[in-house]
Amino acid sequence: MNRLSVKLSTNKVLMINLLWAKKIGMKQCNEMLGDFIGMRNDHALTAWHHYICELLLDAMNQAPLMGGPNEIVEIDESFFAGRRKPAANMHGRMLCGNQVGPARGDNGNGERGPWVFGMVHKRKNNLLDHRFFVVQRRNASTLISFIQQHVAPGTTIRSDS
Repeated sequence: MNRLSVKLSTNKVLMINLLWAKKIGMKQCNEMLGDFIGMRNDHALTAWHHYICELLLDAMNQAPLMGGPNEIVEIDESFFAGRRKPAANMHGRMLCGNQVGPARGDNGNGERGPWVFGMVHKRKNNLLDHRFFVVQRRNASTLISFIQQHVAPGTTIRSDS
């Protein structure tokens, strides 16, 4: 993980995290927090946003396997097509689509957008564990690989197809 060169107090880091979680755009975040956190530097806020994403990715990769014997994990895949919004708008952007690059949908109509494969496990304490992955292909070998990485052996897998 990259170390950040900008040192901030816990309160300031929590404020950045809150705005990130509320999907506030970088420009607006910088306008709102620039004076509060003592920096008017897009690069510093961008570094913090990337750091948050790295932490979440690490947490997901270290998360325990979903399910187990006598438990159910539901799976499904969805195609997200749509026109990209102008960068100035910053609302409704398909970030995952931008990261992976456009992929032709399996529906054959030439629409572009990412396929997202999702898994949901309802734990015994009634909390839901959700995991979502952008996939280039939704063939059996690709999806089985994700299932093997994230679902415990002996789990019942439910799908609509």
